[in-house]
Amino acid sequence: MSRRSQNNGLGGAIVIIILLAGGVMYSQGWSGPVIFNTIAAGIIIIILLSIFYGPIISMFRFIGRLVQRQRLKRIAHTNKPLDAMTWVEFEYFVAAWLKDKGYTNVRITEKYDLGVDIVAKKDGIVWGIQVKHYNGLVGIEAVRQVVVALKKYKCDRAMVVTNSVFSRPATELAKSQDCLLIDGSKL
Repeated sequence: MSRRSQNNGLGGAIVIIILLAGGVMYSQGWSGPVIFNTIAAGIIIIILLSIFYGPIISMFRFIGRLVQRQRLKRIAHTNKPLDAMTWVEFEYFVAAWLKDKGYTNVRITEKYDLGVDIVAKKDGIVWGIQVKHYNGLVGIEAVRQVVVALKKYKCDRAMVVTNSVFSRPATELAKSQDCLLIDGSKL
């Protein structure tokens, strides 16, 4: 459903709510001018919110991107060993590493990413990247998750990056699914 049709439904709902509020006020014995002034104030507030909603949301997104860039810069210049990083630091480290390797439009996905932690583009190919900060072997499930999530994130190819190493089943599945594996020795 497009945004336009969603907004039209919301506008109709707001009008109905305002009319219902006016009806309730009238049934409670409020005078006509008080009802009119209250409804007018409600309409003005709704108009102001609709005017400023887009810019406010855009501002928060812009600030979020700035914060993410600052984290990337800070982590990219750290000399901390990979195993000593937290999983969040490692995710930002991998994003910075991808940028250094020529990937563009590198962005970390939302907290509940469903298998793709980073989306990046290189040579016209959009990559869905699963980042695993492990102490032991990275198993087949990491490869399975990223391959399954490619369509959701509109990615062409899959990659799994870890500070550790991959199990044999993970390596075999990755080969069959054209999924690139990057272990800690390549970082």
